[in-house]
Amino acid sequence: MKTVKLLALIAVLSFFSVLAVSAQPGSPAVPLRGEEMVRRIFADLKAGNIEAVARYMAPGFQAVRESGTNDRDQEIANLRQGDLGDYTLSDFKATRTGPVMIVTYTFSETKAIFSAIEHVTSPAPRMSVFLIEGDGWQWLANADLRVRPYR
Repeated sequence: MKTVKLLALIAVLSFFSVLAVSAQPGSPAVPLRGEEMVRRIFADLKAGNIEAVARYMAPGFQAVRESGTNDRDQEIANLRQGDLGDYTLSDFKATRTGPVMIVTYTFSETKAIFSAIEHVTSPAPRMSVFLIEGDGWQWLANADLRVRPYR
């Protein structure tokens, strides 16, 4: 009986050790989870499923880009007017401190202009911040760090 209790205790401690390691910055689970969350948002944007994106967004969400800043409601309105072309996401890096995950990545997009000419945006860095609570997550902030040359 003591052996069974000892084995049960070891199993429980091992389980919690794995959870603790998977939540640490630099853990293999962090980059994969961060990339997965960003890719999910872009897939929903591409599909025009703004309601799904809105469900991910935290009440205090903020976005910043060259044109200024948006709160949650302003960003949802902005996303409804957008038309995401073919895009590429790459160079993911994710770090986590407690329940906050920061994901940086590179974004580029191809859009058809006048139905014939394609325009490819230069790869631009982006940053998304997420709050992880249990198995769920919320999108807290997004930064579009596109730099345009001076004219």
